[in-house]
Amino acid sequence: MIARRLNAERRLPNGSTVGERITDNTLIRVAIDMLLQHEGEIHGVSEEAIARGLGLEPRYVKG
Repeated sequence: MIARRLNAERRLPNGSTVGERITDNTLIRVAIDMLLQHEGEIHGVSEEAIARGLGLEPRYVKG
């Protein structure tokens, strides 16, 4: 959904596009870069704990 939105924002009124095509892999690479920049802030023993430690709402909670 994010890649689609970003690609839609590339379209000019005349129908042409600017910039490069954004894919899910593009977003994954950017997310990895962001995590590596904040690696000292990443702690936890589960996905939920890591997400909460970064101030994120976990995608799901087991149990």
